[in-house]
Amino acid sequence: MAQFGTLIGNTTAQATWNKVNDKQDAVNFTIAINKQAKNKETGSYEDLPTQFRQCVRFVDAGKGAEVAEKISGGRHYFLEGRIQTGKPKDGTSKGHGAIKFRNKTFVVEEMTALGAAKPKAA
Repeated sequence: MAQFGTLIGNTTAQATWNKVNDKQDAVNFTIAINKQAKNKETGSYEDLPTQFRQCVRFVDAGKGAEVAEKISGGRHYFLEGRIQTGKPKDGTSKGHGAIKFRNKTFVVEEMTALGAAKPKAA
């Protein structure tokens, strides 16, 4: 069962791409997600540790370089997609119960840049 969701965060570096097959390229990048939580004692909001999520966007063959070029580090994005898990750490093909998975990649279906790209340092 796929887990669908949204992410809002900043790309950590320039995206990379590779050819998957004759029909698809994969564009890979990482999103940093900053969260805050309300402190029940003080009533103020406090920053939680930054979370990093590996992301992949599949595009038509021959478009990977073009899409990767547009995804630069430090840019703010709204992403819609699904979580894809890798093989379980214990090497089995089971996906039930409390088994820990090796990786969780966010497969991007739609993405929107929020705001302008940050200027590069001189």
